[in-house]
Amino acid sequence: MITTSAASQAWSAEGWADVLSTGASLTGFCIFRSTTLGEGIAPLQTQTAPATLILPFDNTAGQHVMGIALGNIATTTTTATVTVSAWDVNGNSLLTAAPVEYHASDPAGHGSTTWPAGGHDAFMLNTAIPQTTGIRGIVRFQIGGGALTGVGLRVGLAQSTFTSAPVTLQ
Repeated sequence: MITTSAASQAWSAEGWADVLSTGASLTGFCIFRSTTLGEGIAPLQTQTAPATLILPFDNTAGQHVMGIALGNIATTTTTATVTVSAWDVNGNSLLTAAPVEYHASDPAGHGSTTWPAGGHDAFMLNTAIPQTTGIRGIVRFQIGGGALTGVGLRVGLAQSTFTSAPVTLQ
């Protein structure tokens, strides 16, 4: 069990753990907890080296916002490029293969289109991808030259709640 805590106002606290097994398979989950919003649970990723991550989003105006955390879990020192495509609930394309900027290594917020091996970043979807503001749909993240992992958290603004979004890895 890994437990971390941060000040109640530290929404930007982020991190990750790499859990390895020598032979036996692993299962588990991660609990995200907020003193004001409650808990959200996401399953442990068991697929190795996926290149694509697909998840629904809900940025319904005034009701919900979607937080996304991505990681390049490649074990090599090779950098990778992450792109995003998005569709609304009617299947209309919002954007195709747009680069996702990596900000975690720069506290000033300057982005880079290359993600280092072991690099991770978190962002609000409607801020990073403005085309998703005020609507619901599907996003697909793809990585070239690495392996992708991630989680989505939907925050209910009116109800002060949050929950994890189901993630499909390919």
